[in-house]
Amino acid sequence: MVTSGEKLVSPGKCSYVPFKLQKVTFMADFFILPLEGYNVVLGTQWLRVLGPIQWDFGKLQMAFKWENREVVLRGLTGMSSNISDTPLTKLRNSS
Repeated sequence: MVTSGEKLVSPGKCSYVPFKLQKVTFMADFFILPLEGYNVVLGTQWLRVLGPIQWDFGKLQMAFKWENREVVLRGLTGMSSNISDTPLTKLRNSS
């Protein structure tokens, strides 16, 4: 299920795909989804393989151990995003 509340069916899966985040290489299974405007969406399935994660939302970073070393991934700063109220409106109207 995506944020709009819509359920998507994946027509396929690519297994063990290598990808890099801030010079660190990871492997994950990627489900093919028709999401316009997004190349990749990493969700809880990927986060689970990282083990314990220390989050600092003030600094926009997450720290964890990967392949016997400490990794800190930092979010992009100075970016703003629009938040859609569509899912909240649907929830309110269904109550």
